[in-house]
Amino acid sequence: MLAQDAQQPHPRATRAPQRPVGRPSGDVRQALLQAAQALATPERGATVRELAAQGCVGLAVAVHTVKHMRAAGVLRIARLRRVAYRNRPVAEYEPATLHDTTTD
Repeated sequence: MLAQDAQQPHPRATRAPQRPVGRPSGDVRQALLQAAQALATPERGATVRELAAQGCVGLAVAVHTVKHMRAAGVLRIARLRRVAYRNRPVAEYEPATLHDTTTD
């Protein structure tokens, strides 16, 4: 009986997914992505504070959501910038799809 079970794959392993995995993006995530697209230029990206102000969301929620968007690959760090309100440089974010097309 054990030899037969080892030969047959698990039923879930052979099925293709029926629909996309995950939930649709929320209002905060969409607002921050639109803000990143609006503020991103080739010379400068947007900090989390600028994204929060442009997207009309709170700073704490923006920090949390940008961290998850970066982990998901939606946003990427373009560069670091010195600002007056912090001793360390802050990250400038841009949409990951902004510079996807590279030509060699």
